[in-house]
Formats: sequence, structure tokens, C-alpha cells
Amino acid sequence: MTLVSNYTIGQRFANPEIPSVVTTCTKYAEHLQASKLSDSVYTFLKYSKNSDEPLPAWTAFNCLVEKDNALPTSNIRYLPVLEANPTEFSTVNLILKKKSIDIADKMSLEEIVLVFDQAIYAKAQQIRWKEELYKKRIVIRLGEFHIVMSFLGLLGKRFKDAGLASIMVESGIVDEGSVKTKKVVLLSTEVVYVLDSSGNRLKLIFLLDNGSMSNFLTVEAATRLRLPKERAFTSVAGITGSVSSIDSD
Repeated sequence: MTLVSNYTIGQRFANPEIPSVVTTCTKYAEHLQASKLSDSVYTFLKYSKNSDEPLPAWTAFNCLVEKDNALPTSNIRYLPVLEANPTEFSTVNLILKKKSIDIADKMSLEEIVLVFDQAIYAKAQQIRWKEELYKKRIVIRLGEFHIVMSFLGLLGKRFKDAGLASIMVESGIVDEGSVKTKKVVLLSTEVVYVLDSSGNRLKLIFLLDNGSMSNFLTVEAATRLRLPKERAFTSVAGITGSVSSIDSD
């Protein structure tokens, strides 16, 4: 049985290295450019593809695009079980020091990535910010499910008074009694998907009205956007390079 040594966090403080203004988008703008372009291409493909040409889902599409840049295979393992309260600072410190660092040393790793749920993540970060060794060798991440929950919660708080609830009810996605339900994660992701698709459609219509889509608009694209054919050009090129003639009659 592993003994858990007492650990006191002391005075709590925020990480001084984190600036008051988030600059992630600016800092990684160059790296994000390719991903944004890929997402835009996928969106355009959904409206411009031919009916007999199946379009893979978003994940499969990106796998095809990045098949030559595949990341090396990672080994994911669970840490040894500890018979202690997982939300105590002493237990979390033991996980970081005796378990994670030791495993990294045995595997000759300079850094090790740890994934926690929300309750443990907050405490693990507070400990990491106080210890220089942890800063250098441990990367702490929030679990994917908890990232989705936090993201959806943020969207709800920021846009609840901007008509988001009304859109959900009037579009028939949810009934009025389910809007304030906090645990319907699958339903929330469906709402985000619908809103994202609607936003992309409006963006494409805007580009069309400004003549920016004349090089890849097709008959089926105009149909999917629910636009009259007379708004399209008489001869336009599809996104794959094929030319489609649009009958304006």
C-alpha cells in the first residue's frame, strides 16, 4: 500500500506566466491557418459535390487530407490505483511526483502528458504552477468529455441572452422545458452542429452575393443553399475543377 504524504498548497494564486489577455489565436495563427483552410474546403465541398460522389464525415475527411502527416502511435495507460481520496492535494501531488515522474524516468521521457477530469485537473494545475519540476516535465490536460462540457457551458452563458434559447425552441431542436437542462450533452452538441451549419450557409450566401464564389459554384451548390438559379452564374467551375452549366430558365 502506498503511503500518501501530506501536501499543503499554501496560498492559492494564478499562474503568473499566463497573460491577462488570451493570445492563443495570435500566437498560433500560422499553425492554425492550414486547419482553417481545410475546414473551409470541407464546408464548400458539402454544397458543391455531386450527388453520386459520397463525402466522408469530418474526421474521415481530415484523415484523408493528412494521411501523409500521420502522428506516431501513442501508448495510453492508466496510472496505478491509489487507495486515497483523489481530490485531496496530497493524493494529487503523489500522482504527479511518485507515479508520473517516475514513469517518465523509466521510459526516458522528458515530458509526460496527464489527463484528468475537472475536479482533479484544477488541483493538479495549482500544484504544477508551484513546482518548477512539474512545469518542465508534466503536461496536464482536461479530458475530452469535460472539455466539451466546459465549451458548451461557455457558449450557453455567453449567448443565452442573445437569442440562442429562442433559436433552439423555434427551430424545433428542443422544447421550451429542456432549454435549461444542464446534463443533455448530446443534445447540446447537436445544437452547436446545427448553428455551425447555419452559419456556414449564411457565409456561403454572402460570398456568392459578393461574387467571391463564382469559381466553384455549381448547380447542386445553389440548390442546397436554396437559391434561385438566376442568382448563379451561367457557367461556373466546381471545386474539383469540373465545369457545370447552370440553366437560368
